[in-house]
Amino acid sequence: MKFEFRTLVLISLAVVVVLSGCSQSPSSGGVPEYSGSKVYSAPTLYSQLIGVPTEGVSVKAYTVENANAKDILSWYKEKLSDYEIVNEMSVVQMTTPQGSAEWGAILFKKGDKGVGIWAMSGSGVEGGGAVYFIVEGPIDKLTGESGEAGGAGEQLPASDQASGEEPVKRYPGSVMLSYYKDTSNPLEVSIGIDYGTEDSAEKVAHWYKQELQAEGWVLESESSDDSSIDLAFSRGKEYIDIYIIKPYEGVSYTEIDIDYRQKGLPSHDLVSGEEPMERYPGSVMLEYMTVTAGGVNTVQITYGTEDSGNSVFQWYVNKLKSEGWEVMTSTSEGQYFVGGSKGSSYIQVEITEEAFTKISVTYTSS
Repeated sequence: MKFEFRTLVLISLAVVVVLSGCSQSPSSGGVPEYSGSKVYSAPTLYSQLIGVPTEGVSVKAYTVENANAKDILSWYKEKLSDYEIVNEMSVVQMTTPQGSAEWGAILFKKGDKGVGIWAMSGSGVEGGGAVYFIVEGPIDKLTGESGEAGGAGEQLPASDQASGEEPVKRYPGSVMLSYYKDTSNPLEVSIGIDYGTEDSAEKVAHWYKQELQAEGWVLESESSDDSSIDLAFSRGKEYIDIYIIKPYEGVSYTEIDIDYRQKGLPSHDLVSGEEPMERYPGSVMLEYMTVTAGGVNTVQITYGTEDSGNSVFQWYVNKLKSEGWEVMTSTSEGQYFVGGSKGSSYIQVEITEEAFTKISVTYTSS
């Protein structure tokens, strides 16, 4: 079993689910724990999900409040400065249905001893803090290598190991290694694909920049270091993050991790409830909540539409005025507000232009 970085991208959602054990105070000895850490009694399923070796090694999981992945990894680089860094995966950004997150990893060794650190943080992590993992054991157990000099590492398979819809063209001659599609968020479809190629990371990055920009994609950011080249593109409501990972100990080929997201509205209401006022034509209901307290009834509804914010704004202004409401308005770039009062009833409409136009309506009556 090799030291697997790409698996963490594809199963990051499972981390949040699995790490739900009871916390306890960190124990002393061995590799030091980051300040403020709490040990999690994580089930063995976690090791199976992320591909961490379990034979002949120890695996510990921790959570930390008010910390991030980059700080944790930097701290371990300082604390384990007497170890040799075998491989380092720079902290990169990713998006999950639970929110955004950043993650990275480092593999150390000293003689025959190996230490692996994985760290992840952000709103996509349970509690919004950070989670990190320490794996200790013989270096060959962590890397899957025999330890003999001259090992070639894991070779690229000759054919695809997975299949699925490919939202962007693949790099010529590459092999699909894994595939993941998440449709649990009705407002965003996510697809994760991992490819492998014998070509250099630099050649792969040049090809993607040339091909995607020719198809109308905008290169939003580009960064690189000794371990990877990271590219981020957007086109309308589509977003792609491409992580091109250079060969490292245990893997002899270049990995291409594709994180594709497409944002958009569903074709039907996601929730239902009594609507105290006519909705904007063609919009869909995304959220609904009603609260009654002290004789005051409040209904909060969120709608979505593909129409412009200004069109929605003008419709609500005209609609409220035609029904006898006293109306006040305000606007700023990409945001609109309409307020109205009529007798003992009040309404607030906030309109925000995002991937679609979001309409938040709050209706209060007594």
